[in-house]
Amino acid sequence: MTSLPKDRPLPVAAAAISDDRGRYLMHRRPAGKANAGLWEFPGGKVEPGETVEQALCREIMEETGLALAADSLEPVGFALISPDTARARPQLLLLLFSCQRYTGIAEPREGGTLRWCDPAAIPQLDLAPADRTLAADLLRRARQR
Repeated sequence: MTSLPKDRPLPVAAAAISDDRGRYLMHRRPAGKANAGLWEFPGGKVEPGETVEQALCREIMEETGLALAADSLEPVGFALISPDTARARPQLLLLLFSCQRYTGIAEPREGGTLRWCDPAAIPQLDLAPADRTLAADLLRRARQR
């Protein structure tokens, strides 16, 4: 796999993981990280040579201990995250996938906090800006089903 040109956004995968009660797993970013204290859908950066789905499964295992069923991942939406010029960060492309099949018990493995949230409670969280947009898309899509 070739690397993206420097002017292209870096891909980041996130998961809207739902349990059998219809709640979604949310992650609060730990101190010392970008967007510290804000809530997000868990996930992380796509490494060179990985597909988005592979990266998402790896990141979720590393962050939460859950093993996602890769064949159950469904694209939900995306958001562009503008560069943080103060830190010279590149633009990121956040790709959200829904997932209803997984094994394991969610536990925070890399700092932060995990919480299962009813869909109606998600907009009330102090969400990272891109996750706010994606949460609205996810909830709108769920209402249409």
